Amino acid sequence: MGGLVSFPKGGKPRRLTAEVDARLSEGPPVLPEKGEESAQFQEVTIPTGSRSVGKTIAELGIPRSAVLVSIRCGKEIIIPRGDTQVWDGDVVTMLCEREMAAEVKDILRSKSNPK
Repeated sequence: MGGLVSFPKGGKPRRLTAEVDARLSEGPPVLPEKGEESAQFQEVTIPTGSRSVGKTIAELGIPRSAVLVSIRCGKEIIIPRGDTQVWDGDVVTMLCEREMAAEVKDILRSKSNPK
């Protein structure tokens, strides 16, 4: 069985798995038609009083089907990591599955419970 060989930097050559080899031989993936995309970019502005204000990305509990791509804070663009905090007025760009968009927006925008 023939397979592709990869050469990791500074390492020994290794064979790719048969599954990866088969997928590569199938050609490029078929892209969905316009309007059928399962994932989409969305922007959310964090409102004053949101439960997410002051929390880190890790603390927010964002579903695995969503990724926070960037945070615009004034004129600064931040590539968020787990320890990045979210503040009111931040504009968060996310990439998520279409059916999860409302849930992620709710996590980012929902108001704190009154005390």
